[in-house]
Amino acid sequence: MSKVTSRERILGFLRDNPDGKYSADDILAGTGGKSVSFVRNVMTDLYKERLVIRERRGHTFFYSLCGKGKRPGGYSTRQGTAVRQFVKDHAGHSFSADEVMAGVEGLSRATAYRIINTLEEEGILIRTNDQRRGKTWQYAGRDDCREHLHIECERCGRVEHIDISSTMKIHDLVGEATGYEALNDTVIKGICPECRGKGE
Repeated sequence: MSKVTSRERILGFLRDNPDGKYSADDILAGTGGKSVSFVRNVMTDLYKERLVIRERRGHTFFYSLCGKGKRPGGYSTRQGTAVRQFVKDHAGHSFSADEVMAGVEGLSRATAYRIINTLEEEGILIRTNDQRRGKTWQYAGRDDCREHLHIECERCGRVEHIDISSTMKIHDLVGEATGYEALNDTVIKGICPECRGKGE
């Protein structure tokens, strides 16, 4: 079963049971999905898209439908539109709030963070923290962007997608070594070939 099919089946289950709150195990039992970890990944995507809300009880998240599964509207102001265009224009690199402010005329720090946080909640941006620049983000415009890991150059900020096959291998290695379940919004740090060639 593909992730798209699983996503629609899960949303269907939640729409058919709108008054309850369900763990990944409950959803797996109700939908016949692949595995609990697969369901958790789908639910993480739906949460970031603001289609579901979640509540932690101990070590377990319980999910329920948000607004009948309709994504709330984001900023439709002139500045909101300008920030959306800025992040699309910088799709290949990460950027900080200061860089967004420099690229969008008349944008205050408070407004920049409000819009960026909204775009992150909508799943349009992924957080990619940088040791030198602090909080940074990357545009997640590709349909499959949240199905794989990313690697970011610490020197120039360039971000590359790690293919899904390699992502799954990394997930398996992390699970075998630590027992942790790696999340697909993880960003691996490194030095890109161009920066290595410059000897910086």
